[in-house]
Amino acid sequence: VYNVRNVIINNATVIGERDFHLGNGGEWGYGIHIENSENVTVNNASIANCWGDGIYIGNKMYSSNQRFSTNTININSPVIENCRRNGISICMGQNITVKDAVIKNINGTLPQAGIDIEPEWDRGVLPIVFDNIKIINPYTENCAGDGIQFFLNFLSDKGLSTNIAIINHKDNGSNTGVTFYKTFGKIGGAINIENPEWKNNKTHALKMIDYTYNGPPIVTISNPQIINWNRNNSSDSFFSSAISIVSEERLSNKVGNLKLVNSSFNYDKNGNNGVL
Repeated sequence: VYNVRNVIINNATVIGERDFHLGNGGEWGYGIHIENSENVTVNNASIANCWGDGIYIGNKMYSSNQRFSTNTININSPVIENCRRNGISICMGQNITVKDAVIKNINGTLPQAGIDIEPEWDRGVLPIVFDNIKIINPYTENCAGDGIQFFLNFLSDKGLSTNIAIINHKDNGSNTGVTFYKTFGKIGGAINIENPEWKNNKTHALKMIDYTYNGPPIVTISNPQIINWNRNNSSDSFFSSAISIVSEERLSNKVGNLKLVNSSFNYDKNGNNGVL
């Protein structure tokens, strides 16, 4: 779906070719690929076995023939399984809503997330737009990476804002429920995660790595339910904590721009740490 407006895709079934792929490299075999398009709706797609992402949403930033930036994308009730890179990648655009997604068994090449929220390209012909993103009632299961991953650094120090809402996320058995990766500079806006349930995660329920304080948007997590983390039974306090906020880069800035509201921890039988 490229350089067009007003597209509806109903009840698509997409079976990728990861089982028959020639060679081991690359990661770009997408099930549904949406770029530089407006007013696109995808209803009830069933997507499996892609060499790359199940669904990719972004902009081709460097091409000079783009008519517009990606805007008003609605993904409703997709079922995505056994894709190699991510279930859904949101890499550029605004007014993007993903509702009632079921994403399972993402594995094969990094980042291996159920949903990857990762703006790409820090310069180009088109202006950077990455705002008003809503993910409602997502269910992620057994992803080799994170149920939902954030990596926002391409937005840093450009006078930009981003507002992202994750509502009623349930993850069962992914490596981590939600992870925020290295984001160092100033970004306006807010990230709100409401009523998540993260259970049976192999390491953490929530991880923040070099997500600096008073730089990127504050992350507010309301009513999180955290159940039976560290299913890998690590004895290392970093990997056995339900919530881990760390600086791998040994930054001088504080890390962890996080506000927890009404959190609930269901400690597992091994008595692992709550917060590191």
